[in-house]
This record gives sequence, structure tokens and C-alpha cells, in this order.
Amino acid sequence: MKLHQQNNISVFQTSAALAQAAADLMIKISKQAIESRGKFVLSLSGGTTP
Repeated sequence: MKLHQQNNISVFQTSAALAQAAADLMIKISKQAIESRGKFVLSLSGGTTP
């Protein structure tokens, strides 16, 4: 992760649009990691989202 990175705020009309944008971002980041380091590692916490 970069120490100095620009923050962006996005607003979505629906939860489906948010989910799609999150999936697209995950794919983009994973491809970049695989290209630069040969692997992508993701850790997710359990629980529920309100």
C-alpha cells in the first residue's frame, strides 16, 4: 500500500451499483498486484453489514 495516496469519495445510487464498483476495483487492484509482484492476497473479516 502506498504511504501517500489520493482519497476519492464516490456516491452510488443503489447498493447494486456500489457492489459492482467494489468488484471492479478489486479486480483492477488484484491484476496490478499480480503483474507487479506475482501474487495477490486478500483478507476479509467476518460479520454482517447493516
